[in-house]
Amino acid sequence: MICPRKRRPIKDEEFSAIVVPSMKGYGYLDYTVESHPSRAMQIMDEFRHHELLCDLVLHVMYKDKLVDFKVTKEEEFFSLSHCQLLELISQDSLKVLCETEVYKACIDWVRWDAESRAQYFHALLNAVHIYALPPTFLKLQLQSCPILSKANSCKDFLSKIFQDMALRKHLPPAPHRGTQLIYVAGGYRQHSLDSLEAFDPQKNVWIKLADMGSPCSGLGACVLFGLLYTVGGRNLSLQNNTESGSLSCYNPMTNQWTQLALLNTPRNRVGVGVIDGSIYAVGGSHASTHHNSVERYDPETNRWTFVAPMSVARLGAGVATCGGNLYVVGGFDGDNRWNTVERYQPETNAWQHVAPMNTIRSGLGLVCLDTYLYAVGGYDGQTQLKTMERYNVVRDMWEPMASMNHCRSAHGVTVFQCKIYVLGGFNQGGFLSSVECYCPDSNVWTFVNDMPVGRSGMSVAVTMEPCPGILSGEDEEDEV
Repeated sequence: MICPRKRRPIKDEEFSAIVVPSMKGYGYLDYTVESHPSRAMQIMDEFRHHELLCDLVLHVMYKDKLVDFKVTKEEEFFSLSHCQLLELISQDSLKVLCETEVYKACIDWVRWDAESRAQYFHALLNAVHIYALPPTFLKLQLQSCPILSKANSCKDFLSKIFQDMALRKHLPPAPHRGTQLIYVAGGYRQHSLDSLEAFDPQKNVWIKLADMGSPCSGLGACVLFGLLYTVGGRNLSLQNNTESGSLSCYNPMTNQWTQLALLNTPRNRVGVGVIDGSIYAVGGSHASTHHNSVERYDPETNRWTFVAPMSVARLGAGVATCGGNLYVVGGFDGDNRWNTVERYQPETNAWQHVAPMNTIRSGLGLVCLDTYLYAVGGYDGQTQLKTMERYNVVRDMWEPMASMNHCRSAHGVTVFQCKIYVLGGFNQGGFLSSVECYCPDSNVWTFVNDMPVGRSGMSVAVTMEPCPGILSGEDEEDEV
């Protein structure tokens, strides 16, 4: 511990303390604690024991002067025994953006005293959610990690998992760390919205988060390494109608947005998917031009590059990743609405047609659950739909499933804890606020909740909950 030489206050009530975990570039999280530093130290110890792999800073206010007390990662984390570290990383409540942080923490701990700690590395790997590691990250570790180069059994263990990933085998689902929430960004209701909200289905509450910075509807969203990305869209109002080529990144650790590289072309009502650590932006439109082009974003270089185009232009198509391939379903080319389906294989950079849907759909939602694709709702050129059909990836066949309670298009769809959630959208009755949940085991839809504001054209994705202490007083949980 590094402590400045300050005269200790005589009376406890003369100062307050805040515990602030420093997330190494991810910002600061403030926790107000009771008025004595011993209580601050107790809280700090609880953080370290239960959840946090980070530096800690105590900000102590005494007579309007701020005094810092620092405890470094070296002092706290590297002094853990192998049993303590194993207990820590075995906790599913551990708050990390990506499982790579857990893996790197284990590597750093072993390297601190490699001679005596290398023997524990295999046991630590068994507690890491290996199947949650991105294949590109795992490949890099196998090529260059100095600890793995001296641990043959560990390298063989990880090599086998990487081979399964490379062969696109059906892998066991990777469990998530911490609490996951459904995030809803932007949307349209009389005008484009700039809001970001998160829904906790377990507590049945909505949380208001940092606004995006500019209104946007018709945008796509995905999660990569725990971060929420929004892609494209447009700002539509009485005064404005501008398509967007933006890529924005929201960090739940800090409740802050970052602007990244622009798309090569603006894309409204774009579809988005993730394969092997890269983001794909599919189709969409710019003014009167409907796109068949597709772009891929590399987060390492912060660059977009074009890949092979689809056979036809598609706006408002359903896009999802399944088995390492990108599927694009339905959509609208300005003249025709489609029931056709195309599959993109990144290894060959080529598209191929697979079995078409039974129903023409644009403005639909598409998700992958197990080895199935679910096409939900949409618009067939005459009316909004409440029907859903399922594609068997192995048998190349579509089959009808239970219909939603409400017709809807331009809605949000995501998978949360092995169930499908649909949010909002639009139908003949106007903008929808309802949220429905589908259970594949029972083939039944149930009403869940209402959004604070009905809307269409928003983007939806699932990632970790915001860290406690980062939300302002206005960003409280609102029970609906």
